[in-house]
Amino acid sequence: MLFAIAEAPLFVILGLIAFIFSFTVYSIVAFSGVPRVIDVRSSVKFSGITILA
Repeated sequence: MLFAIAEAPLFVILGLIAFIFSFTVYSIVAFSGVPRVIDVRSSVKFSGITILA
């Protein structure tokens, strides 16, 4: 598993880390019941676009 991750391109690893991080933040915000979940969603979507760009 670690060998496969090491063989993966750098942008794939960074994208995976960013996805896990944003998903964790989204889960924490949704769990705490903050009403600005849509803002978090749009910012996560924006960060995903930034990574792809």
